[in-house]
Amino acid sequence: CVGRFVTHERKAFVRKSKMVFDPSRARDVSSDGLTVSPSTKSCSRLKWASTNLPFSKRGVHYFEITLNHSNGCYDSVGVFDKSYPDQNRRLGENNTSWAVRCYGSHSSLEHYGAMHAGQGQNFHKNWAPGDCIGVLFNVRNKSLSYFVNDTYLGTPFTNVQGSELYPCIELCHTGSMTANFNTRKAPRVPRTEQ
Repeated sequence: CVGRFVTHERKAFVRKSKMVFDPSRARDVSSDGLTVSPSTKSCSRLKWASTNLPFSKRGVHYFEITLNHSNGCYDSVGVFDKSYPDQNRRLGENNTSWAVRCYGSHSSLEHYGAMHAGQGQNFHKNWAPGDCIGVLFNVRNKSLSYFVNDTYLGTPFTNVQGSELYPCIELCHTGSMTANFNTRKAPRVPRTEQ
């Protein structure tokens, strides 16, 4: 799926609904459903948003998130399964969510790295305001790959699976993030990584 277009080996079709951040699953979503900015401007966890639609169960899906601010210490971008237990855990802290922390240069995996099931691994940490984070989900390979400003960063997750997977973000402080769920320019993962 590239934006609203879902691809499969034998057919392609257009979704009737547009993917946006779901205002019933998040606070402070813009009227167009593409920007999230918390009204509480303090440093706190658990300010997150997810989309109104899950990915389809086949194909390759891509979306982009632009960081519109100086880095918030709990900023994250990833996916979660609909069975995500509650909003009282950070993205990546359980086995039904996968996320990359986007705080920037920091020494604690609480603020940077790739997280799943409470386990962190080193990953890109030189995030800056204005960065465009690309997330590519390959259903068949169960892989989640990340890009920054169209440059491939890596595939930190190769075990991404669930009954319904939704794009999601978590943010902190005064920041905001803007999504592009309708881009048609899905970048390619290098062959050595596939």
